[in-house]
Amino acid sequence: LEAKVIDTQGNYAETLALASKTLNVDPQTGFAPTIWGSWQTIWTGQEIIGATRERTIVTGGQWRGVSGGGSIPIYDTQTTTVVKEQTKEIIDTGIQSRTGRTVSVVEQFDKTSVGDRVVSRNLLAHMRSRNIQFVAKKVKPLTQMYAFFDGIDVTRYCVPKLLEISMISGTFQVGEKIIGTSRPTGLGPNWQTLLPTITFRVSQSNHREGRYDSPTIVYPFDPYTNNTLPSKYSSTSTILNVDLASLANQTEGTFSGWVESGMILKGQTSDAQATITNVRLVSDIAANLQGSFYIPDPNIIGFPKFESGNKILTLISNDSNNKDQSTTYAEERFTSQGTLETVQENIISVRNARIETQETSQSRNVSKTSGTIVTSSETISSSSRSVLVGYYDPLAQTFLVEDETGVFLTRCDVFFRTKDDMDIPVSIQIRTTEMGTPTQKIIPFSEVTLDPNNINTSLDGSVATSFTF
Repeated sequence: LEAKVIDTQGNYAETLALASKTLNVDPQTGFAPTIWGSWQTIWTGQEIIGATRERTIVTGGQWRGVSGGGSIPIYDTQTTTVVKEQTKEIIDTGIQSRTGRTVSVVEQFDKTSVGDRVVSRNLLAHMRSRNIQFVAKKVKPLTQMYAFFDGIDVTRYCVPKLLEISMISGTFQVGEKIIGTSRPTGLGPNWQTLLPTITFRVSQSNHREGRYDSPTIVYPFDPYTNNTLPSKYSSTSTILNVDLASLANQTEGTFSGWVESGMILKGQTSDAQATITNVRLVSDIAANLQGSFYIPDPNIIGFPKFESGNKILTLISNDSNNKDQSTTYAEERFTSQGTLETVQENIISVRNARIETQETSQSRNVSKTSGTIVTSSETISSSSRSVLVGYYDPLAQTFLVEDETGVFLTRCDVFFRTKDDMDIPVSIQIRTTEMGTPTQKIIPFSEVTLDPNNINTSLDGSVATSFTF
């Protein structure tokens, strides 16, 4: 039966309540918010992207504002240039990563076994499957025998100590494990479970009694051919000696089964292979017969069932179990009894909690533009125009040059009553006029600027300040 688990409460509730107060753990989920460290950036490479762009450049014509009364407009030349440029944008690429820590309260069930208890106890009605070793002495030498158990012919379930084989490859080794399998027939609904299989240990080739690898008594002759039986195996061996003691040792549980003609035997250490040529129970020259009787599984349909209790195993020279017509026979009583106990394990499961701290991490790809390089530039178009940039009200005086060849101006005397006390200079320009109004055209070299400390003042206009061109 499955174990009976008894659930009890441990320290889970107390631990969760304490973690909620001290570690900010959510009592509903058992997790605290993740505490993240700062992002760490590792720049791994650069990416260069080529592009073509058009750019408009405007120079001149900035608004200057209004000064004075603002009655005279100020014009300036504004130039608009359209430029086509080939550029390369340099983008740095990298990875940002950060680590964090998450605290959680994890449910933990601590289970302790408090022992088994017997739920029920029943007597077994049938013998369970196992191998039984039999040794018959003082029977007729060199005689084929047949096995009957509780009056049922079980010769096919008997394994003779000396198996008749034909080598396929390799050489068997003493003490290695042999696995025998039968060729599948595919007949019947449960043909796979009815096929003979066997696992046994190899004894020395001529072993009869004693330890499997160092016998105290050996077979001098092969009972099937009456030839001398060698002590070692070879690639041409015709006999494979079965260790019956280990085959019948139920507590060992490694070896069991039965055989049939045509079965393939394979050594698990030597990798040698052989075929069983015949299965016969034949007594040796010393009137001894050894073998193993395999009690089939009573739960498989097709196998004979034997009730628990006392049963007689008979080895007889007559295949019909007729003692009157046999030349030799031997009998032995076999007693079997068993009890099936149904036990159930009791387990105490205590619900406890443990606080876990889990390290976690995040990463993301990042990029930044480190610069743009102009590899080539081409002017597509350029245009200029005069634009209004402001208004001012200068002190101006017009004069007329009547000489056809023009005049040379060397200086101009200006009379000041006051001058600026904030160190603002005074400029004088000679410009052309249109309809009595100064234009934006300044006569070359006619602009002169004087600081206040170079300006002479007088209350009656008697002292002049000269601007020399």
